[in-house]
Amino acid sequence: MNFLNSEITATVPVPGSVNCLYYPLKLKEIHIRDPFILNYGGTYILYKSSPDGVSCHVSRDLENWSESFHVYRDGDADNLTDRFWAPEVHFYKGHYYLITSAKAKTKNARDVIFIAKSVSPFGRFIKIASFPLENKDVIDGTLWIEDDTPYLVYSRCFTTEEDGVGKIEAVKLSDDLTETVGAPFTLFKADDPCWTNDRVAEAPFMFSSNGKLCMIWSNYENGYYVVGLSESDNGKLNGNWSHGKTPLYAKNLKKEWIHDGGHPMIFMKNDHTFAMTFHTPNGCFLKDGDPDKDIPETAVLFNVTETENGIEIEIF
Repeated sequence: MNFLNSEITATVPVPGSVNCLYYPLKLKEIHIRDPFILNYGGTYILYKSSPDGVSCHVSRDLENWSESFHVYRDGDADNLTDRFWAPEVHFYKGHYYLITSAKAKTKNARDVIFIAKSVSPFGRFIKIASFPLENKDVIDGTLWIEDDTPYLVYSRCFTTEEDGVGKIEAVKLSDDLTETVGAPFTLFKADDPCWTNDRVAEAPFMFSSNGKLCMIWSNYENGYYVVGLSESDNGKLNGNWSHGKTPLYAKNLKKEWIHDGGHPMIFMKNDHTFAMTFHTPNGCFLKDGDPDKDIPETAVLFNVTETENGIEIEIF
């Protein structure tokens, strides 16, 4: 399995403000949506949005975590509010790039994708670009490198689509990730899979497995957030994308999967096997009266196994 950030050699220490011998938090105690874990030379960094920017927790074992500290603060940006969500950090050409969704300050502003740069995964990250694309709401950006060319893959929200259906799109980026190159193109629409007729296509994460280009992402099935798995027929972003007959993860798809959840990503563990994380339940979007609505959203971990047809996941 290949994806960005699969193995990174640590070149800077964990900041001195974090006591690396003291990890007081269990993962289930960290309230988080849209978790993203970077394995930095054996140290796991869990990124999350915070009221005034982006922060992170660190761990050596995925069980015990530090208190949070900032890697990016709202005051470091211009023309943005303090509303950030779905942060990711990718290593690319010697630097670390924070990609996150944000809301511009201007009246009737669209959701945009914001990129910041740092020499360290712990920050300080400095803004280099924000992308309002075709006057549409765009969120959940992720980075993918194809034929040595960087692409931004993202969610184009149903909120600004004429047919009310969201889609996953991609656009080529300049080599320094500061500009788009050419027009965006659609990979697939939210209602393309046979298991859903919902309008949401969110949280793309790209990887290759057994020579196939794959994506995990999120949509809804019967009102519950799920994780989908899709595959390109030519190994490229511009291929025809097919989808499984069921989601990869859904509430009650297995008896031990008792909550909904989504916004997935994959990372390499220290034993060189793979894991997936996403948040569960998706409480703030559940209907009033649902028993899961008041359960705190936390990150869950799954072991990932490659198969001939893609991947399988089993909870830790």
